[in-house]
This record gives sequence, structure tokens and C-alpha cells, in this order.
Amino acid sequence: MLTERQRQCLLGVLELKTAKEIARELGVTHHMVELHLKMARETLGAVDTRDAARKFASFDTTVEPYYGSSEVSEPACLEVDPDRRVPGDDSSTFTLRDSAGESKGIVYEFSTVKTLGAILLASVGLVAILALLIAVAQGFAILRS
Repeated sequence: MLTERQRQCLLGVLELKTAKEIARELGVTHHMVELHLKMARETLGAVDTRDAARKFASFDTTVEPYYGSSEVSEPACLEVDPDRRVPGDDSSTFTLRDSAGESKGIVYEFSTVKTLGAILLASVGLVAILALLIAVAQGFAILRS
């Protein structure tokens, strides 16, 4: 039914690895891993890779998934209430709506520390870019004179 490479790729998915991580382990490109996962999805009749991994884990008795089947089939996120409030909302967490994903109305919960850390990291990056632009502008000014 599944090839050995398809099994290896699905095992990587069950271990929560990215296509690039799986590719490094197998010594192939991440494009090949994605192709093997696509073929496995078609073979298993799965709608997405998580569904294929769940189906693979359910019929292959040698597989001990890293996490439960309910975690494989559903993304780790919260549904938005109709009145646009997030379940379990308190002042210590921030939420981010998934506007690029396939799921509509999904939000992800972040702690205050993680959010502030991300803001700090982005700020440091912006300061570095600004410093670089100033240095380039000063270099052009020196070359003109």
C-alpha cells in the first residue's frame, strides 16, 4: 500500500517534524518529502497531511504516535465565539487570527512573555535595518564629496 519512503515521511509528521527536517534525516530534498506525503495522502484518501498521518497511525500497529490521534486531526487552536471573544480570554494572553490559513475564524493564543519577546526581537531587527540604511546613506554622501 504505502512505500517505505512514504512511511518514513509519515513517521516524521507524527514526530512533529517539518518537511525540511524529515528531508535532512532521509538525505533527500524537502520537495521529495512533500511529494512522498502527497502520494501517501492520495493512497490513504486523506484530505491533508495530518489526516494521512492519523490514518497511517491507526492502521499500522508498529507506530506509536508522539501525540494522541485527536491532536493529529485538529490544529492546536481555539474557535472564535460569534460575539468575537476568545474562549478563556484573560489579560495574560494575546490572540492572533489566522488570516492566511485554510481555517476561518481560528485564533492562536500567545502568552504575554512570548508576545513581548516577539515585539522586542522585531524592534531590534528594525533598528538594525535603520542603522544599515543610515550607514549606506553616509557612505554615498562621502563618495559624492
